[in-house]
Amino acid sequence: MNRTSFLPVSRDDMMARGWTECDFVFVTGDAYVDHPSFAAALLGRLLESEGYRVAILAQPEWKGPGAEKDFLRFGIPRLAWLVSAGPWIQWYPITQPIKNPVHPIPTLPAANPACVRTAYYSPIRQ
Repeated sequence: MNRTSFLPVSRDDMMARGWTECDFVFVTGDAYVDHPSFAAALLGRLLESEGYRVAILAQPEWKGPGAEKDFLRFGIPRLAWLVSAGPWIQWYPITQPIKNPVHPIPTLPAANPACVRTAYYSPIRQ
């Protein structure tokens, strides 16, 4: 396995590795950046180093008719879905007393923790 390439973010990436299924699909509200400061990359690479096949579903379509298709782009994972709300930086202004707070991005489910349950868990359960 070539661990110097990015973790799969599309069905084509998965097929290029010769996979027919993934062990884990990591759903994240954050962008996928292959750097240890991003949870999806860090945990995905950790699982990969243990021999698991991990795909990253970054900022999926979570509402509308395309949501189910987006969540199934890799098929159903063999072991589990892993879900992360996304960028913690969105919550930093809310929890830290700073002079000019930056407000959460309202279009991402991570802007509201309750929304993450609805946005990411609902398509997975279907």
